[in-house]
Amino acid sequence: MDEGEGAGSSRLTVELHAEHAEGEQIDRGLDEALRGIEQAAEEAER
Repeated sequence: MDEGEGAGSSRLTVELHAEHAEGEQIDRGLDEALRGIEQAAEEAER
């Protein structure tokens, strides 16, 4: 996570490696990544 361009903002880069995954596995991976991002953002607000 890096500082964002404005006050109170951050930038997060996520890489999804899907060479060995298909359809539903990729969707689950994206869902898990988004949940992790949401949790990190909520914790950062505290």
